[in-house]
Amino acid sequence: MWRRRRRAEEAPWLLRTRDGRLVAELHDPSPDWPWTNARVRPGPAWEEAQPLFADDDGVLPGAVTLTDPDGQQVADFLLHVDGDTAWWR
Repeated sequence: MWRRRRRAEEAPWLLRTRDGRLVAELHDPSPDWPWTNARVRPGPAWEEAQPLFADDDGVLPGAVTLTDPDGQQVADFLLHVDGDTAWWR
C-alpha cells in the first residue's frame, strides 16, 4: 500500500553562509538523542565552508545558519560535518 511521506522527509534542512549562499542541504534527518543525523548534499558554497567543519568542537551559529524544513532558522545549535554526514543538536 502506498503511504504519503511526511513533509520533514521531503524537504531538506538548509545550511547557509551568513550572507545566504547555500552550503548544503541536509536530507533524511533521523534523531539519535540528543543529536539529529542527516545526509549532506553539498551546495555552491560547500568548498568555501570546509574550514568551518575542520574544528572538532563543531560549528556554532554565526558562522553559518541552519534552517528547518518549515523555513524557520534555528537560533542555537552545534553542528558537525564529516564527509557526507552531518549531525547537530
